Parts: sequence; structure tokens; C-alpha cells
Amino acid sequence: LLERGYPTDARPLFTSALKDAGAIDNPMRRVDALFLVAQALWPESAFRSEAATAVVGAARSTPSKKASATLRDLALMVASSGGDPSPVISAISDSKSRRQAERRIEEKEVLFAARPFFW
Repeated sequence: LLERGYPTDARPLFTSALKDAGAIDNPMRRVDALFLVAQALWPESAFRSEAATAVVGAARSTPSKKASATLRDLALMVASSGGDPSPVISAISDSKSRRQAERRIEEKEVLFAARPFFW
């Protein structure tokens, strides 16, 4: 809906998708699902903070390298959209992923963007 220009219609779906994704039992699948929801909604700035908070919360429950890599990508999305990535970076448990995020942001190598879903 966002990619087609209907942001107001997306709010109830966003709320439902966050709730459903947040209820997934497997912690890494929950992180993956919430990150996909965040990517789908990233074009609409009104949804970014809530989506990022959900991903960070889920990733903290699973200190895996894959969750850290997801948070690294989320930090790059936040930075590339002009936001403050430091809360996301501080949640990254894997030091390698944290350093990668910090380096890429510091070097202005922030080219990561949410992927288009329907075009």
C-alpha cells in the first residue's frame, strides 16, 4: 500500500503485521519477520521508529550472529534515512557486526535501503 501511495490504509495492516510477527515462537524467525515488516514500511517515516523498536526488541532476545547482522542492516537503514542509529548499534551483540555498522556509517558508506516489495 505504501509503494502505491496509500499510507493511511497501511496503519491497520502495520499494526496487525507487527502483532503477528511478534507472536512467532522461534526467536530468529521473529526477528526475520519483523525486519521484513520494517523494510516493507520503511518508505513511510511515520512507521520507522515503531518498526525499528520491534526489530531491536526481538533481536535482543536472540544473541545470534544472524540477529546481529539484521541489526547492522537496520542501523544502516536508520542512518541512510537521516535517523540516529546509535540505539540500534548499541543493541548489536556481535562485536564484528557492530564494528561493521559503525565503520560503514562513519565512512558514509551507508547505501543500504529497504527493498521494494511489489515493483
